[in-house]
Amino acid sequence: SWSYEIAPASINVASAAQAQAELTLGVPDSQAPGAQTVVINVRNASGNLVATQSMTVDVTKPPEAVCTRVAPAVSLSPPDVTLEQGGAMQLSVTVKNGSSAACGAEAFSLGAKVPTGWSDAFGGNPISLDPGQEARVTLSIAVPGSADPGSYVVLASANSAASSLASEAAASVKVSKRAPPPCTAGTPSPAVVGAGVEDRG
Repeated sequence: SWSYEIAPASINVASAAQAQAELTLGVPDSQAPGAQTVVINVRNASGNLVATQSMTVDVTKPPEAVCTRVAPAVSLSPPDVTLEQGGAMQLSVTVKNGSSAACGAEAFSLGAKVPTGWSDAFGGNPISLDPGQEARVTLSIAVPGSADPGSYVVLASANSAASSLASEAAASVKVSKRAPPPCTAGTPSPAVVGAGVEDRG
């Protein structure tokens, strides 16, 4: 059924005077399109009908939702890291689906680009996200012991299976020389001391 609200609900009107009230109508989703008649009754304080007014309301279908797909938002954390030669660590990759609500869930495949000789692995790939939803996955990277010290770039990307739209984020990785092993003093071996007696007689 329809809903309605009249504000104010009651008014005082002097003889030969006019007054206004605002009528707000609520049309249910199940209402079929077409012309509908709304009847407004005015009653006095005693409840007697003193006036009637009708109006026609043309009910139309609501506009269809439009799916607008956009590239996913991708971020990589931390953005700057330092690793020793032969070291490994985990980075956090956040992916957000920015498409409109009418698009529904999308699947995103994740990828990484690391320097030659490095290894990488995602903890969960692909992922499915509803519009406006975001997820955080782990990207593990490992630096070979033979890597030259210096600054490198690691890229993480997300690609939509529905639209092929993609985005990527970068992190800077500084590789330092591996620290030499600590110097450990050895345990001295027990010494054997001999004594001799010389006979001079």
